[in-house]
Amino acid sequence: MTKVFVKKNKGIIQYIEVYDHANFDEIGQDIVCSAISSIVFGSLNAFVKYNLKEENIVIEEAFIRIEINNLNNLQIIADTMLVQLETIQEAYPDYIKIEIN
Repeated sequence: MTKVFVKKNKGIIQYIEVYDHANFDEIGQDIVCSAISSIVFGSLNAFVKYNLKEENIVIEEAFIRIEINNLNNLQIIADTMLVQLETIQEAYPDYIKIEIN
């Protein structure tokens, strides 16, 4: 199961962590993992385009952490990313879990 952890402070997203594989199907056939990856990496591209510094991004095997500053455009990207991941969670609740603190 893919796990997403979102840390908020006063409604502002501080960071997002995404880890583990969805395990919906075999590697290369897993549509849930593919959808999650597309959302996350598309969002990462937008974060970088709008000035999130690379030192705020950690990418490892089956783990991504994005530390977000309070720039308004980055919060919009983070909120959009979260809405998209929540949509996947609604459709495939056994394969992705989102926790917001």
